[in-house]
Amino acid sequence: MHTVTDAYTARGLELKRKTALEWAGPCPVCGGTDRFTVFVEQDGGRGTWYCRGCDKGGDLIEFYRHCEGMGYREACRAAGQEAAAPDSGLPRRPAPENRGLTVKREEVGSEAPRADVPDRALWRQKAQAFVNACALKLTPDSPAGRWLAARGLPPESWLRYGLGYHPGENGQPHAMRARKGWGLPEGEPPRKNGKVRRALWLPRGIVIPRLSPQHVERLRIRRNNADLTGSLRGMKYYVIPGSDMTPLLLPCRGGVLPPDTCAVVVEAELDAMAVHHAAGDLALCLGVMTAKLRHLPEAQLDALRRCAVILVAMDYGDADGAGRKGWRIWRETFPQARRWPVPRGKDPGEAFALGVDLRAWVTAGLPPALADMAMRTASKAGMDGMTGAEKKVDVAVAAAPEQDRAGRLQSAHEARRERLAYLREWYPLNRLYVAHEVEALRLCLEGHGLRVVPVGDDYRIIGHEKWPGERFARLLRFVHMHGELIRRLALEQKNVVS
Repeated sequence: MHTVTDAYTARGLELKRKTALEWAGPCPVCGGTDRFTVFVEQDGGRGTWYCRGCDKGGDLIEFYRHCEGMGYREACRAAGQEAAAPDSGLPRRPAPENRGLTVKREEVGSEAPRADVPDRALWRQKAQAFVNACALKLTPDSPAGRWLAARGLPPESWLRYGLGYHPGENGQPHAMRARKGWGLPEGEPPRKNGKVRRALWLPRGIVIPRLSPQHVERLRIRRNNADLTGSLRGMKYYVIPGSDMTPLLLPCRGGVLPPDTCAVVVEAELDAMAVHHAAGDLALCLGVMTAKLRHLPEAQLDALRRCAVILVAMDYGDADGAGRKGWRIWRETFPQARRWPVPRGKDPGEAFALGVDLRAWVTAGLPPALADMAMRTASKAGMDGMTGAEKKVDVAVAAAPEQDRAGRLQSAHEARRERLAYLREWYPLNRLYVAHEVEALRLCLEGHGLRVVPVGDDYRIIGHEKWPGERFARLLRFVHMHGELIRRLALEQKNVVS
């Protein structure tokens, strides 16, 4: 049976005993030291919880909804319970009437929860050794290596981000170590049978560290799908106890745009790494681990304030709209923030797997002057790894037999020249509609082989499905600039048909 205590400790946090039936620790959302209380015997032994800082509480399902930003059905699956009817979710406390759009201080810049580790130096030493050993186990032809590459993290990126694979030990899907050997306290929280917890569980899976310039600060493991069974089937990600829960910030490498120009904000660490690998010379990347802007340290807030544009790309596919609700706080906190979800899928990793070029997606979100600068710099540098399609060509060239390499290389160069021609073709498109004339819009879109189709009160553009990445990026930016005009065109066509 999966419990609130299991879900809490999976985030790398520790509970301390208050009474025989109550344990307390830092809140996964708003931090603190002991404001989060778990009542271990309630709800049939699954436990319930309450945070006096958030003024929220509930059962295991509500824990996943509040602390992980999950929708109701996703939270039910994580808790190993069957979802009720769509309109019969758990009752929620009504919001105060005077909240409006006011952003609470605790919603921005609260201290990230930190685990109580008596010997932090020993923990870092063990974590570094673990990362080094697991890095040797991650190979391009392994299932884990192929999975990472399919989500935008090819082998050449693994060393930069410290990625690795933990295979388990002695034929088991995990390894067990003494908590004292990692500098961790024993006995918190207790096992269900009342025995003292002395062992540290290290499940097999993809190892995702958060690295500082000198140390490993956090270890998260993406468990294998085959191991998501039994009472732990909802625990897809496991944080090694003792980890620092400060969000992952990957600084801009520079070289194309100045380092403090652009930021891309995503939820998951792997998504931040994938975007940074594709466009780390354009933007810093921040993985906040939740759809809402919380527990960001002041240094990360300062880094965001310095940026001219912040592209907020939360998971917008959740059933209860946590990503959209979190966007309200971003918009109120950072005037330069721009809601910028991926065009396909729910997150950048899924979008890459569906064929989206992450670099072109980031470039399309930049202001026109910065986007043009990024495109010109890339063209002058002869960057031929800019698009997902081109990356696939390069991989095919590297893997091809020797007799096919010349022909494939020639095709790659022809494709690059064709893409640059498309890029030049789109320059006048962004400057054509100063008068916002619907007929001019229709004629120009048709000239590019595009058609606007009304869909309810919205619209859909068809004809771009096989376009190269740079041309698709131009279209994305054009749609964001002239969306209302395109909507008018779709409405006129709808009225003609009706």
